[in-house]
Amino acid sequence: MSLFRNEVTQTERNGWLGPAQLVQPLSIRLVAGGTVALLLAVALYACLGTYTRRVHATGVVLPTTGLITVASAAAGVVSSTAVREGDHVKKGALLYVIDLDTNSSDGATEQRVITQLQGQKANLEQQRDLRKSMARVEKQGLQDQRSNLQKQYAKLGEQIAIESKAVAIQKAKAQDLQRGEKAGFIRDSEFQSQNYLYIQTLSQQAQFEQLYLQTAGRIGGLDRQIAMFDEKLAQDVNKIQSGILHVEQVITETEAKRRIEVRAPEAGTTTSIRVHVGQRIAAGAPLLTLLPKSGKLSVNLFVDSTAIGFIAKGTPVVLRYAAYPFQRFGLYRGTVKEVTRAPIESLPQNQLEATLAAESHTTDEMKAGVYRILVKPEKPYVMAYGKPKALEAGMQVDADIALERRPLYRWLFDPLYHLQRSVSLVSNGGMR
Repeated sequence: MSLFRNEVTQTERNGWLGPAQLVQPLSIRLVAGGTVALLLAVALYACLGTYTRRVHATGVVLPTTGLITVASAAAGVVSSTAVREGDHVKKGALLYVIDLDTNSSDGATEQRVITQLQGQKANLEQQRDLRKSMARVEKQGLQDQRSNLQKQYAKLGEQIAIESKAVAIQKAKAQDLQRGEKAGFIRDSEFQSQNYLYIQTLSQQAQFEQLYLQTAGRIGGLDRQIAMFDEKLAQDVNKIQSGILHVEQVITETEAKRRIEVRAPEAGTTTSIRVHVGQRIAAGAPLLTLLPKSGKLSVNLFVDSTAIGFIAKGTPVVLRYAAYPFQRFGLYRGTVKEVTRAPIESLPQNQLEATLAAESHTTDEMKAGVYRILVKPEKPYVMAYGKPKALEAGMQVDADIALERRPLYRWLFDPLYHLQRSVSLVSNGGMR
């Protein structure tokens, strides 16, 4: 038997439910007023509020001067390459070496020609060196010959002097005998014998004088040869050297026909490398695409035909650079500067390939009818950790383009308006 009453026990048992309270319903006027206020706020928001329709686009940062497609000037085989994807190159830097040589049953044709030309060059160089080495001996021989002739010339002078005296003596004797023969003291035969000796001595003198003059002429000729020897040697060496230079020129031209070097036309970054070592290419085939370093940068965005209708010059754009996540480095503004009104596939093929190759996010479906939007960034840099980081060509970009801004009620009633217009067109047989 319990010490407490049943009412007390029941109360203790239900105590966990808490004390009882009397609930009074809200006033109908209060509920109605709140509902009307909420409806007025929604209506006011629908009338005054606006909504901007945006389209998402992807693109790439490119120089305003455009991409440079480096092509091969001739058909051949890529023998070596000096760059890889993403390399920064200077103007004039070597990119590729293309072998143009053709092969025959005897091997490489141009190589055989070059070998023969190098042999000719070696022979000419040997002739030049031999001509220089022999020049000193030849000059010394001319000088020795002149010295001997000079001695002969002096001896002939002495001999002529002796003969002159002998002629004078023979002449005097002949004159004496002639006077004696006229006087009858001397026989005529003695006079004739002396006269013969005189004439013979006179003839010998004339021969010595003639030889003397000839020797003088030979000495003069040797003097001219010695005086002009160095000049003639230089002419001979220059002639041989000209032949060597001609052969070298032919070798250079043959080497140019054998292989060509492809160099960077501008400083920039290599991308879209299409060929590799050992690959045969045709004349004019694109080798790689070069992103120029010089010039201002712009953002090239690509959208399909569903979004191109409302994009115009001056349209604001919100940019997000893939290299700098917007969650950490923020969003950046830009302005549409140019819109292509024809699909990019209608551009020249090489420009189309270079542009699409630079944009890796462009899908195959978009390539069938993609339009290019040229956007000028508000700032040519991104603030990263308090420091400006300049934009670089080739950076991938995500963007939101504002298409149109309209009141909310227009968006709400547009389906009804278009439905009414469609029904009207159908009812009138397609006529307004």
